[in-house]
Amino acid sequence: MSISLHDKKVRKFRLVDDWPLYLQVKQYIEWQIYYGKLAAGQKLPGSRNLAAELTVNSHIVQRVLTELLHEQILVNKADDYFVTDNNEKISELKQDLLNNAVKDFIGGLNKQGVDNNQINSAFRRILKLGV
Repeated sequence: MSISLHDKKVRKFRLVDDWPLYLQVKQYIEWQIYYGKLAAGQKLPGSRNLAAELTVNSHIVQRVLTELLHEQILVNKADDYFVTDNNEKISELKQDLLNNAVKDFIGGLNKQGVDNNQINSAFRRILKLGV
């Protein structure tokens, strides 16, 4: 069964000029796992199909798949790539993605002159409201 990584409910792939392409593709696949679009044990599309879907070179996709394989996020079975069924690895990936997203958000606020005490206070207020 072939799947598509594009879904209106899930983050779409968009190219950003100032960031290496292979990292964009890698993070996109990781977020698909985070959101459950790619579930534990699920087969990924072939590298050529995935490259066509994301409109990137298949060598870029192959590099990403190899890196995710090395990181044990993906496993290789009979020349196909699957999301690991190791729930600990998936949880670790999800926590890393969340941590990095929060760091990026805080870093962006810091660049705008908001200090960490102000951010902390804002987070506490918002979380207290149950958002």
